[in-house]
Amino acid sequence: MSWFENYTTARKFVVIWNLLLLPFVGLFIALNWRMLLEDLGILLLIPLGAAVIAFPYIWYLTRRGGPIDFEL
Repeated sequence: MSWFENYTTARKFVVIWNLLLLPFVGLFIALNWRMLLEDLGILLLIPLGAAVIAFPYIWYLTRRGGPIDFEL
């Protein structure tokens, strides 16, 4: 059984949503990185820092099933 079959409907939605959304976010940053850096400066580091800090925890939760019940 694959990892995707073990996921609840809510988790499948989140995974698919993120996979669809991430390329557009990446493309936006790639095309506008200079403007973002000039206009936002240090404010850009806040979400990037939060993502770097949160990634290992989210990875850990998704690998072990997590303490949060996503079943709707």
